[in-house]
Amino acid sequence: MPRLLAKSWPKAILIATLGIFCLVSVISLLSCIRRLEVRGGSMTPGIAEGDKLLIFKRVSSPSRGDIIALPSPSGAPQMMIRRIIGIPGDIIEIRKGRVFVNDAYLDEPYVSANQNQRERDIGPLRVPDHSYFVMADNRDASFDSRDWGVIPDHVIYGKILMRY
Repeated sequence: MPRLLAKSWPKAILIATLGIFCLVSVISLLSCIRRLEVRGGSMTPGIAEGDKLLIFKRVSSPSRGDIIALPSPSGAPQMMIRRIIGIPGDIIEIRKGRVFVNDAYLDEPYVSANQNQRERDIGPLRVPDHSYFVMADNRDASFDSRDWGVIPDHVIYGKILMRY
């Protein structure tokens, strides 16, 4: 009988170790994800008021096109949702409502022409290191980098993983 216990002991240790590893992994993952409900229509038509989003809080290097959460520059308590248009080193220019990145037109199928009627010209503007140029998809009804300039990377709260 003692021999049976000796043979099953390593298997029990392996199962316990795997269980602890899985538990720590799940807890770690859950601490990196936050749920957010959208207030306002700044990202319509793709993201509407009332939509629920999952945000991954640990973002090392966001990419152009990523949708991110950041605190409001006005100091309001709610998070803002914006799309990254320019990354460090990019030259951003807006001509008659059309966005150009590094002198190339940026195709933006997520922006409705009906929500981009105000033809504001910006730039050319170079995005500094450790900074991003962000814009809302509903261009006519939003405040973004066109109003407050680029945002430093350390203010980015997280990247939107999914909408549900």
